[in-house]
Amino acid sequence: MLLLKTDGLKTSYKITVNKGISGLIISSPSDFNALNKDIEISLMVERANGANYEITNGFLNLKQFIVASTAMADQIVFFEELNVGFCATLELTELGAIHLYEKDNIIIELRGIPNGVSAPYFHIFGIEEPITTDTVFSFERKNMASETTNQDFDVTGFEMVLLTGLDKSPNEDKTQLALTYDNGVIVNYTPFELCALFATVDPIVLTAVDYSLCDHNDYLILPLEGIINLQIRKDPKSGILMLLKRS
Repeated sequence: MLLLKTDGLKTSYKITVNKGISGLIISSPSDFNALNKDIEISLMVERANGANYEITNGFLNLKQFIVASTAMADQIVFFEELNVGFCATLELTELGAIHLYEKDNIIIELRGIPNGVSAPYFHIFGIEEPITTDTVFSFERKNMASETTNQDFDVTGFEMVLLTGLDKSPNEDKTQLALTYDNGVIVNYTPFELCALFATVDPIVLTAVDYSLCDHNDYLILPLEGIINLQIRKDPKSGILMLLKRS
């Protein structure tokens, strides 16, 4: 069902959905590479009893949210004949629509959208399902300050992490990521090694209108199945941002 069609006049939108959905379809005539980095999205299940469930835990960068939601899942596509520069299917549950009890709602907010003649336009659809579930994905942000050279992150229960700020060049060997598995084994990788390994798992991540791969160089996506701790060792030259997905 269509939830929102932006009009290029407003910089923010708020949608109240009173029917359970399992995910979102977001489409735009704009090219995904050109998606404005100031655009943010927030999703929350608003419970009538006050026990609200934060899906995004505040506002997230829309482009990062799309990449994290489609990793190891749905490909970002385009429909040139329909003037759709990109179309992304973002799953919010493993199976079934989010169960809404009486007077519950799903609140979706967008902000930071440029307005005027060059404004990006979006269509947002909610995916209906014949069954419902109380198990809903959530996302959490963590960061590593530029001056920090060694830091551990508890990633127990998370499905994947999207990292921004890592040098993925094959010449970069000072940055190391140590992964501790639930059997106690620790393995070490450079960012390039992880980049190469993930490419074999999910080789076609994004497809652009010109049939080339969309710009994916800003991110490193790491599946976290069986991993309980992520240790990052690096030079004190740049910070690292992390977006984790919990299933």
